[in-house]
Amino acid sequence: VQPARLDVAEVDEPAPADGQVVVEVSECGVCGSDLSSYQGGLGTRPGQVLGHEFSGRVVAAPGVDGLSDGDRVTVRPLTPCGRCDRCLAGEVHLCENGRGLDIGYGVPGAFAERVLVPRALLGQTIFKLPDAVSDRAGALVEPLSVALRAARLAAPAAGDVAVVFGLGIIGLGAV
Repeated sequence: VQPARLDVAEVDEPAPADGQVVVEVSECGVCGSDLSSYQGGLGTRPGQVLGHEFSGRVVAAPGVDGLSDGDRVTVRPLTPCGRCDRCLAGEVHLCENGRGLDIGYGVPGAFAERVLVPRALLGQTIFKLPDAVSDRAGALVEPLSVALRAARLAAPAAGDVAVVFGLGIIGLGAV
């Protein structure tokens, strides 16, 4: 991988199998990990399409209950198996079998017109957006959920002092 190099390329349209969803990307944020990948090649391989903080509309969802073409969605880019010891312990971010299937790090990401969600489970890996949430705000769901989880784990009480290092979107969300 050549760090600090971006290319614009034509790629094949994603073709979903049963249990997968294709989303037409409306908005996609640039995460700090995307920048690290760009600057140093972290977690990428030649031709990798980055981008995992996104929202869009469903264009195909064969065999996925509760989703229809046109539904507005956001996605959790991690693709846990749901069966390994880590997943069963609620540590889906440490899944032993999902690596290589994470959106933007293994599976082509959302810096594209359309993106494939490889394991689409409504309410677990893909979420409908209510009408009151804009597409732009929908792209912030993933990073803000990281900030919310960090705040819940820290369990601050009134009067506690805290320091947040880094004021990207996750740091700002934590503040």
